[in-house]
Amino acid sequence: MAKASTLLRQQGAAGIFFNPGLLEWAMGLSRALSILLIASCAHAPRPLTPAELPALITQLSEAGELPGVAVLVQSPEGPLFQYQQGVRAQGHSEAVMPLERWHLASVTKPMTALLVGLFIDQGRLRWDTPLHELYPTKALHPEVRAVTIEQLLSHTAGVADVREHDQRATWRWLRQGDPRARTKRDTLVERLLAAPPRFPAGARQEYSNAGYVILGHILEGLEGTAWEELLTQRILAPLGMRSCGFGAPGVHGESTPSAPWGHQLLGERLVALAPGPLADNPWAFGPAGTLHCALADVVKFYQLLLAAEGQQLVTSETWHKLMSATRPGLPLARSSLRLLEREWAQGPVQLMTGSNTLNLMTVLLAPRRRRVYLVATNAATVKAREALSEILNLLTRLE
Repeated sequence: MAKASTLLRQQGAAGIFFNPGLLEWAMGLSRALSILLIASCAHAPRPLTPAELPALITQLSEAGELPGVAVLVQSPEGPLFQYQQGVRAQGHSEAVMPLERWHLASVTKPMTALLVGLFIDQGRLRWDTPLHELYPTKALHPEVRAVTIEQLLSHTAGVADVREHDQRATWRWLRQGDPRARTKRDTLVERLLAAPPRFPAGARQEYSNAGYVILGHILEGLEGTAWEELLTQRILAPLGMRSCGFGAPGVHGESTPSAPWGHQLLGERLVALAPGPLADNPWAFGPAGTLHCALADVVKFYQLLLAAEGQQLVTSETWHKLMSATRPGLPLARSSLRLLEREWAQGPVQLMTGSNTLNLMTVLLAPRRRRVYLVATNAATVKAREALSEILNLLTRLE
């Protein structure tokens, strides 16, 4: 694992981050996970049967010190393999259950992207709609005015990072008072759009949580409805994703875990964090990644992305644009999915990974194998990420 650890330190961002103080650590780990998960299974060895997987997953979970873990491999015909083990929280005996709700973090982003696609199909947005048309009365930074919807979707907009532009004062403010107040997201977006951008729009691709917060806020302004309600009405409910909710799974203030609690590393000890304001990113970050769901519901959405012409929510043209990059060679699609080619998958694969530094989830789509792979755990340490990489490697070998 020494080589993996070096990679983990060197790579850039691909997730949503709970603690700004852990920014560099989390940014390095998150994109590296995307690389390791796929590189490690580029040439799959002997196929594995479903009967062989539980013991191997247990071994990797113990090595990674995962409190709990759940996996699911699904084809259009139904589950090919599902398994869970461990506990909801360290120090508690409650076991992880089959329909457990897991935190998605940035695995939420493609859902926000598809929601934007719905508005494009309705003619209420265009791919090239600039921000100055959407916010005609707001004080936008001059270099942000021409940023488009497509650039926000594709992580090429260059908008400010909330953790950097004002010495993290906004981040601290988001946790004060009522963190779920609608005005929090309003004010956050105002500050992001008034701040100098990180780079000129279109100059490069750099993973951006802020861009997706802005997209969610744009939809709220067009519909007059909170992003959480829009996502529920337009995507979660139509797909029958009834287990989904927002924020840390479980009941705020509970002393006995009713769902997997996220874990943080204090010294060398893994400590569970009960649901509450500090158990997830601020509520205002929702469109970038605060959803929780059972894996059986997460797979419903990602099978929709796998379905291509068979999906019914957006037009074929919009689906193809969301599933592709703005120009050849860019690693991220307009939906935030990472685009790769792998021999074991007989062609392209799409990857999405998310972490709020307390939980971790990865989704892998293999269109030509007609499979969706999901892995979730309630820890996000270096060991946990390496273990998750190896578990996904095992799942891709399922015969």
